[in-house]
Amino acid sequence: MLKRVMLVVTLMVFAGSSFNCDVAKSADAQKIGVMNIQQVVMESVAGKKAAEVLKKRDTELKSKFQAEEKEIKDLQQEIEKKQTAWSKDKKDAKTREFQLKVREIQSKGKDAQLELRQLQAKEIEPIMSMLQKVVKGYGEKHGFTVIFDSTANGQSSVLFVDPSVDITKQIAEELDKRMK
Repeated sequence: MLKRVMLVVTLMVFAGSSFNCDVAKSADAQKIGVMNIQQVVMESVAGKKAAEVLKKRDTELKSKFQAEEKEIKDLQQEIEKKQTAWSKDKKDAKTREFQLKVREIQSKGKDAQLELRQLQAKEIEPIMSMLQKVVKGYGEKHGFTVIFDSTANGQSSVLFVDPSVDITKQIAEELDKRMK
């Protein structure tokens, strides 16, 4: 999800910047910058707050499931230990109970994952929206022809970056100013 949003922002920044450039400009006159969107988001004050909110909710959900998981594990151990001593009806009833509890916790787990994805989108969307404005403004103010995303997640099309064109830190600082 975050990777898709970052790709969209990069493409929008690239499209916005490239259409504004004069096609007749020589390669020497073009100013190119790169930034690591993931790093900007994760190191920004707003990004850290969002990560904290997500981590807190994830911890809450995990602790909520621990008791249920223990109950299922205990039931499974009880079935394994006592199944030979139980009647067929009792064994079948306990097995059904176990299967129902497993399905229930799996369903709750999927619901929790969905909740976390929705929370992530809610927390990240305003940051990404502001980041898009920051990058556009920074690029225009400093005369960049194009700004690429150099995110090191294996998805980047930037194969080499001279550190002198990396504006990640400047963009992160500008984002922090704007998100206050």
